[in-house]
Amino acid sequence: MLPNIGIPELILILAVIVVILGPGKLPELGKTLGRTVKEYWKEAHRDLPPPKSRRELREEREKAEREQAAAVPAGRPRAAALEPGGDYVADPARRGVFTGVFRAFQLAWKIWRWRRRLP
Repeated sequence: MLPNIGIPELILILAVIVVILGPGKLPELGKTLGRTVKEYWKEAHRDLPPPKSRRELREEREKAEREQAAAVPAGRPRAAALEPGGDYVADPARRGVFTGVFRAFQLAWKIWRWRRRLP
């Protein structure tokens, strides 16, 4: 994993490249690098289906919800249709945010307790 590279490090790297290659070769180097990245991207995503739009994803989700609602008997409440240990949060992103905030509070509490024990 690369360490965090800031602006001064990038300037130093660019200066070394200019000294080694010279300013005349930089456009050619950039062009070659761009072609390489583009070719790699094409090969990496060649067999994947095209990404779905938000509308298509929403329509699929609504269709699945309609099918699930049709599968629930009329006399039973919707919450009872979920099996134990199932996904009770409608939006997984909200569950992730809640879990992240909860863990941040846990960490803050542990640090506060640890700090109190210091002499």
